[in-house]
Amino acid sequence: LAKRSTKQRTKSALYRDVSKSVVAILISRKHLDHWHVVPAATGFFISDDGIIATNRHVFNKSDEYMFAMTSDDVVHPVQEVLGANTANDLAFFRIESSAYKGLPLRQNVPVGGDISLISHPSGHFYTYSHGVVTRRYVRPPQRGPAKSEESDGALRAAVKVPTRWITLSAEFGKGSSGGPVFDRLGNVVGMATSTNSLRVGKKTDTVSQMVFRDCVPSGVMLESLTTIDR
Repeated sequence: LAKRSTKQRTKSALYRDVSKSVVAILISRKHLDHWHVVPAATGFFISDDGIIATNRHVFNKSDEYMFAMTSDDVVHPVQEVLGANTANDLAFFRIESSAYKGLPLRQNVPVGGDISLISHPSGHFYTYSHGVVTRRYVRPPQRGPAKSEESDGALRAAVKVPTRWITLSAEFGKGSSGGPVFDRLGNVVGMATSTNSLRVGKKTDTVSQMVFRDCVPSGVMLESLTTIDR
């Protein structure tokens, strides 16, 4: 894994450097005798030997083939899925390349800390957003079907164990799943995962007051590298 960065950079320089380690995850499906390739999610390198982190829900049984498109527009087939932490919606996979640098992981980002995010919402590749960490919390076990909407627009099965999360003010949406959240030095502090709107009013006329943007903390990523499901 990469060593923690201490290099001060401007936001534009930081975007340029970090984006080189961000990938777009593409899925190829067959429909009516034709193959279609669509952008599905985001990921980022965590090592210099081709290991990429993203969300577990990106990998569905119905997907035929998966690829990672790097910032230089090269499309790489996914060689293997190395493992996952299903409860925290986290997965690691590998491509056959050592041409891209892994991003360093930093634990315990404080509430109020400045963060930025690079992702591909609805195919808008390498979109940058900026904000702060607004909350750190433990999500209790769920008793029924998941109610939160992931950043790809889908609903997930209930999770039966407590899980740790951070919430951001930086915007992201469908296609941002797996995007790196990084501090002012370029250290990854989390991974974009899901959005959940706070709505009020009658069922036929509701108003959205806030959007909670939840992310997997880097501490969970580091733990999962040694305890991933096989």
